[in-house]
Amino acid sequence: MMRRKGHRPEVPGGRAIHTPLALAAFDRQIAGCTAEPALRSVLRRSLGPSRYTVVPAMHFGLAARAYLHFTSPIRRYADLSVHRALKQYLRGRRDFVHEDPTVEQLGVHLNERSRTASRAEKDRHRVLDARVMASHVGRELTGRITRVRPSGLLVQLDGMLVEANLPADSLPDGPYQPDPRETSLVSASRTFTIGMPLQVRVASTDEQHGRVELALVG
Repeated sequence: MMRRKGHRPEVPGGRAIHTPLALAAFDRQIAGCTAEPALRSVLRRSLGPSRYTVVPAMHFGLAARAYLHFTSPIRRYADLSVHRALKQYLRGRRDFVHEDPTVEQLGVHLNERSRTASRAEKDRHRVLDARVMASHVGRELTGRITRVRPSGLLVQLDGMLVEANLPADSLPDGPYQPDPRETSLVSASRTFTIGMPLQVRVASTDEQHGRVELALVG
């Protein structure tokens, strides 16, 4: 994808691109390029979600062999649970994680609640985006494609932290289908690729469902 944008990713020491060092180098290389927002969006989606588990595991982004997330002061139930576990460990207890099934069950519960909270946060952001963009209906703006889906394109508007939908059935020269990697939306005569700049018009907003819909200009 970077090569299609005119960049040649250099991986230190010939390492695979999926290692922490390689991704850190990738991050530095895309800094300041015109397609940076779109490439960062793809990079974020390529990283799996974090989760609580009783099995020690590496933190990929930090390249740390052992990692445990918590905040201080306590802000969430997960933080309270971690604080309690750390205090027990400092007092000399060593068997409470691997031999206590309630700890594993707690991790599963915390992961489920975290995903629920994350979905609620994203839904709220979309509602607020639609509310803000309601006053921009009819306005022409520039943006870049950040995601390709069978239903159309997701476009991040320049100068705004807003991603809006550009439906595939509204695009000229259709019909369109995503390529196997979902990095491009392709028809017989035209291709839209992640990172591509577009001139768009805000066609409509739906605050109740948190949707901002665009139309292609030109």
